[in-house]
Amino acid sequence: MNAANGVRVSALVLESSPASVADARRWVERFLESAGVPALCIEDAVLIVSELASNAIRHGAGDVVCHAVLLDHGRCCISVLDGGTGQPQVVQRSVEDIGGLGLVIVEQLAVQWGIAEFQGGKAVFAVVPTDGGEDTRVGVRG
Repeated sequence: MNAANGVRVSALVLESSPASVADARRWVERFLESAGVPALCIEDAVLIVSELASNAIRHGAGDVVCHAVLLDHGRCCISVLDGGTGQPQVVQRSVEDIGGLGLVIVEQLAVQWGIAEFQGGKAVFAVVPTDGGEDTRVGVRG
């Protein structure tokens, strides 16, 4: 973790293995706890990184790199990069379906999310509140 101009940044490289998703969850949890982020916001961030890392490992290529940047104004940007060229998409599914709801969850919890392509891969990012001032949890956001 480093700090430049008050911005805190952390990164983690994951092996392309489903077991690595737990490492991503612990990493973002520790990073946000060390910054004093409220527990409810940390829960959302942990779920988001879990979904993004799972998708990158399942559908991407190569190692997966996670970044977290604690921004001003009570927000954190979490991004997950992989070497795959496929475009993640929100798939409308029934809540009774098993699987395939990762980006639906991200869409509900994040105040903003998107995909940035670069030569050799892509990054999927999500911005989450860290000050407890906005509740974006599923079922609460209207």
